[in-house]
Amino acid sequence: MIILNRQREVRIPCAACSAKGQITLGDGEEVPCPRCWNDGYKREWEPTCWRFETCGTVGKVSHSAVIDEKGETTSSTDYMIDATGIGSGSVWSEDKVWTDDTWKDECDRLNAEIEEEQQ
Repeated sequence: MIILNRQREVRIPCAACSAKGQITLGDGEEVPCPRCWNDGYKREWEPTCWRFETCGTVGKVSHSAVIDEKGETTSSTDYMIDATGIGSGSVWSEDKVWTDDTWKDECDRLNAEIEEEQQ
């Protein structure tokens, strides 16, 4: 099982161009806003619901360890879902791949966080 979230797009008006998509230079020339790419809005994605999905067999892709400037080691393991049989598809971090029923508790916990933020 893998845990995924459904998301909704949140459009935030660009503060640099006042949501116009253009900025005016000192000489009066109007040019595309470099912050919003001439769109007038910045897009963010907000989770609305966490869910699970069955995925087929799981193949380990990589394990990496990084030593930071304090000498502390951080490691991660990534997996690819081999549902296609050829090993193509998305790569998932270990904390998003579940092999037992504890994924239900994690989905409930994440959904409770969303509900709490909305209150």
